[in-house]
Amino acid sequence: MLKQTAAVTRMNLENLGSRAGSSTTVVGSAAVVAVLLGLLAMSAGFRSALAETAKPDRGLILRNGSNNEMDGWIGLQELAILEAYDGFDVTSGEVYTTLTVPKRGAGTAVDVVCRGVTAAAFALRPEVRIVGGRTLVPGRNEIIVRVSAARQYAGLDVGDTVQARTATLEVVGHFVAEGTAVESEIWMDRAIAQSVFRRTATVRVARVKLAPDADVKALNQRLAGDPRLTGTLIPEQEPAHDPEPPHVPWSARRVAISTERRLTAVNIVASAPNTDPSAVMPAIR
Repeated sequence: MLKQTAAVTRMNLENLGSRAGSSTTVVGSAAVVAVLLGLLAMSAGFRSALAETAKPDRGLILRNGSNNEMDGWIGLQELAILEAYDGFDVTSGEVYTTLTVPKRGAGTAVDVVCRGVTAAAFALRPEVRIVGGRTLVPGRNEIIVRVSAARQYAGLDVGDTVQARTATLEVVGHFVAEGTAVESEIWMDRAIAQSVFRRTATVRVARVKLAPDADVKALNQRLAGDPRLTGTLIPEQEPAHDPEPPHVPWSARRVAISTERRLTAVNIVASAPNTDPSAVMPAIR
């Protein structure tokens, strides 16, 4: 028995060199899993932050069939109706997109959520406070960023400029927002965002502050019965309202997909020496 065990062990050790491809396959698969797990953790953390800082009297209106702000769109005529709708104290139509900025000290660029807003966005979110520089002036190519962004990203100090497609945007202020998810965003004037990102006839989402006596179920029944409207009201505290944070997938998903494809190619090449040709040929024929 011991002789057989020793023989099998010796044979396996002698064959380690020929199994390098299998080892590469295992390592590559583990790397893909690690990337995906990292993205899932980031997404879960973002959803947790949304749930913890959500307000019971706030919600968002997304077009039917959309499940997050990046996928949604609302026409300006419909937005005008919502702005005067009974049951909403404040309605903020917002453009939701991304802006590419360089990461400080890393030599790489990342996509950060950029929100086109009007004065209604500040009325809706009183927790947003300017702590450096000044707020936005409507009609100007300006942005404001969270105060910590200047430490995380390069070129976001007050007075710096950021390129967005063909527009040059000046950083005019830093803000805080009591630790809410808004602190992960860059804000700019909505009309400028619509022009720069070619959203002149639409917004992505309508964020609303509910009237004190408003009932979400009753409001949705009214919205569904109004032929002029195409959206659904979703309470801000409802965890499913933004199941996948757009600014994580749009930037990090590309990295994950690229990494997965490259590692998959490596796995295929590395596994070739260990593949039985007789098992492959029937499938090719």
